[in-house]
Amino acid sequence: MRTDYPLHDAAYRERRARSDYHGWNSNESFESANALVQEVMAWSEIPPAGRLLEIGCGAADHLVGLSPQFELSGIDISPTAVEWGLERARERGVAADLRSGDVRELPWDDATFDVVRDGHLLHCIIGEDRPTVLSEARRVLRPGGVLVVFTMCGDKGLPAEQWDPATRLCMHHDVAVRYVGLPDAIEQEVTSAGFEILRSELFVDDGGTDELVLVARKPE
Repeated sequence: MRTDYPLHDAAYRERRARSDYHGWNSNESFESANALVQEVMAWSEIPPAGRLLEIGCGAADHLVGLSPQFELSGIDISPTAVEWGLERARERGVAADLRSGDVRELPWDDATFDVVRDGHLLHCIIGEDRPTVLSEARRVLRPGGVLVVFTMCGDKGLPAEQWDPATRLCMHHDVAVRYVGLPDAIEQEVTSAGFEILRSELFVDDGGTDELVLVARKPE
């Protein structure tokens, strides 16, 4: 199964050259997407302060709007997105450690963060890379820290011409670009990675696709 994660950089270059995009989201869809992020980050299961890492931070458009009580870090495969995010952080006067890199090998020490937030990354991770990414998230979390997942799931709103229901993969030609699992299967992946799920809810995004949001704790 072929993947091409750096392909996201081309998409970010195209979006950055336009005036109707606010990072990965269009200007039109950003507000509703950001409202969900803010709503979830207020859940009682998530610490209200501490060190927070966003994996798949993109242009940091959601990250820089989080509570100033957090010390912010982010990582994305796209150098264009990270450059855009650093520019946005400077404009807003927000301190953020943003790095371009591979989430399969996070460049932070063990037990560094109180929160690891999935910036709509997990559904872009394919096959055996998925447990690797979840294991890395667990490694950099402190005992008792939480993973917050935002991921596409289910069967709604998927492009029929690109969707393979047998593998639950969205394909672009011969490249797997999305894994859209069923909620129970995604929860099982998270628990198999050594997390305890504290809360799990389904939402529907602007495109009509189901989105699973869950909070999972690394044991003390």
